[in-house]
Amino acid sequence: MKLSGRLVYRIVLDTNILISALISKKATPHILYQTWWEYKLYSLITSTYQISEFERVVQYPKLQRFLKQDEVQTMISGLYDFALIVEQIVHVNYSSES
Repeated sequence: MKLSGRLVYRIVLDTNILISALISKKATPHILYQTWWEYKLYSLITSTYQISEFERVVQYPKLQRFLKQDEVQTMISGLYDFALIVEQIVHVNYSSES
């Protein structure tokens, strides 16, 4: 996608990647998320379904000791406020054969 002569990248970070971004500050998921959050070099694509899934998963007891609730809330707010939220998700059939 091009906007005003420059290429704009769009990425999707699945729920596991978003959670990993909160857990490990030196890992690639955190770097991807922070780059989007701080510099908006690309559009982050999500859906209300994914944000709801994220809100549910971060409540799992096994994750609580790894997550800071203020960072979780900041991520949720950031997704709602700055990510491109799609409402209609296309179902893709795929073959399990490689």
